[in-house]
Amino acid sequence: MAQEAAKAAKKAGRGCTPSCGQALGQAADALPSYFSEPPPSCKKLLRRRAGPSKVVLFPDEAWARNATSSYWTLAPVWWSPNRCVVVEVSGTRRIRTRARMEESSNGNLHIIGSFKTDVDPNFKLCLTSRVSAADFNMGYSMTGTLERGCKRTNSFQVTHFAVIRRHEVATPTT
Repeated sequence: MAQEAAKAAKKAGRGCTPSCGQALGQAADALPSYFSEPPPSCKKLLRRRAGPSKVVLFPDEAWARNATSSYWTLAPVWWSPNRCVVVEVSGTRRIRTRARMEESSNGNLHIIGSFKTDVDPNFKLCLTSRVSAADFNMGYSMTGTLERGCKRTNSFQVTHFAVIRRHEVATPTT
């Protein structure tokens, strides 16, 4: 019976075979894909990981200051659904703070907090899970921007582009 369905699909020009992962008898365009569905919630993606998520930062070309080669780690806390721990790692120096996570109506995640530093203590990290096909092929699950500045004077500048790599979960083979 399965062979007859595969032959019928091949005749119809669908090219569906059990080896390509598509269900027999369904057209390729009828299957849901990552880009046709609404993207998953950024907050759920962060909580789904076993450990902290590494945020890779690429300096923005329009930013006038020197940008250190650093990365951040984000780890949601167990005691609050709207808080996370942010650690900035630059060489051997680590700065840790707690931040607030706010999810907007269009699915973007804003992580807002401040470090105890003199220059640009406040930050806004805006992430989205609506990635382009090129970013998805490069292995990114979330992309966004990092804004640093001062909350008191309300002067924020985009300093870095931020990406979080996709966390592949190994499926058990039986």
